[in-house]
Amino acid sequence: ICVCGPLGSSHLAKVCLYIGWCRMFRRRTKVHDLLFCLKLVVVSGIQEDAFDFTFFESVVFQRWEAKFKRGGSEIVGSYAFFPSDPKPAMYGSADMGYTYFALGLLQELSGDLRSQWAATLKSFQNATGEHWFSSRPGPASYAYHYPLAVEQWHAAAEASEVLMLLDSKPALPLVSLEELQSGNGTPRSESRWRDFMDKFLSNSTNIWRDSAAIQAPLGIANMIGTSNPNFVAWYFEWLNQHVDHQDGFWHDRARSASKLQAMASAFHMLHNYDCFGQPWPSPSKQVDAVLNLQLDSGLWGSAPSTCLDLDGVYIAIRASEQSARYRWDDVRETCRRFLRWTVAHLNNETYVLTTYAAHTHLLHGPLFAVAECQHAFPDLGIRTLRPWWRSTDACIYAGQATDMYLSV
Repeated sequence: ICVCGPLGSSHLAKVCLYIGWCRMFRRRTKVHDLLFCLKLVVVSGIQEDAFDFTFFESVVFQRWEAKFKRGGSEIVGSYAFFPSDPKPAMYGSADMGYTYFALGLLQELSGDLRSQWAATLKSFQNATGEHWFSSRPGPASYAYHYPLAVEQWHAAAEASEVLMLLDSKPALPLVSLEELQSGNGTPRSESRWRDFMDKFLSNSTNIWRDSAAIQAPLGIANMIGTSNPNFVAWYFEWLNQHVDHQDGFWHDRARSASKLQAMASAFHMLHNYDCFGQPWPSPSKQVDAVLNLQLDSGLWGSAPSTCLDLDGVYIAIRASEQSARYRWDDVRETCRRFLRWTVAHLNNETYVLTTYAAHTHLLHGPLFAVAECQHAFPDLGIRTLRPWWRSTDACIYAGQATDMYLSV
């Protein structure tokens, strides 16, 4: 605990220093060192898992944010996507909106400042054509083989969600959204809807990537208040017919996706299930699948922690709730393992200002995942300056919390 444990606590760091002092000057044995360490742990009130993120909030986050801020303090919401970019970008503004919301900072802004941030974000919507939001620079700048349609839906979904969090919405109608969801369930409209789902799911060569397009239309329409009930009913009927009840996830027709990819893909569809109050398909199977996919590191993939870990934490918690808290204690331990990695690395200033400073699209995933664990398991004692947040109205990344989650 003293030598190998993550130095997520300044108290624990002091304990390790004390041990080093004993070895140098008191010539104690390893057994005596361990006993002395344990005494210091008791005296200092240290627990085995101290999930304290206040250093990250009060010091590290501001320095990370400064790497992307553009236009000076007088321009609200103006952020670059890459730290080397001189100009602000839509994804820079939206990603930073996510981090502000997760940390409870967006909620503390005045109405005027929120309006200014919304105006900055809306300035990235194209005034002509189908009124898509600017998507470059963004995830498509570093992701290979990113289809233009997925890129456009992904950007529109994120921009619309952050605008919703700012009490606003896109300035112009999204033409492709209106065209896709129109209809009253006639064979013609159902054929259009079916072609869309087949393209981005059944016939997809990368369902993890393309599931953002499956999520976007219904999620956006719900957040801006334009959803078509006919499309909504057909959408969930189609998903329920195509889900694999062995794991509660969706797969492409060729079954080329891995179990991890299917889990990460399902995150997008399940957000819409939450947004529209739909029961999840085979939730206990989803719990089993997600828990089996977590690595010994506490993550679901390679470091650093990203939105992939939000996928895992979100599905584990929400699916367990959907199935009468099935394996709830195991889900708590899943959170605990994830938090051990997160508290050690988010409190590491050097790590955050290098690894997480590659671009703005990395950090909000683990922040939202910590928020999920904090609200679901207050007994874990996650310490933050203010409660970290998920939304009751968001349908993309920021969540759809039940009253239970907001009770903390």
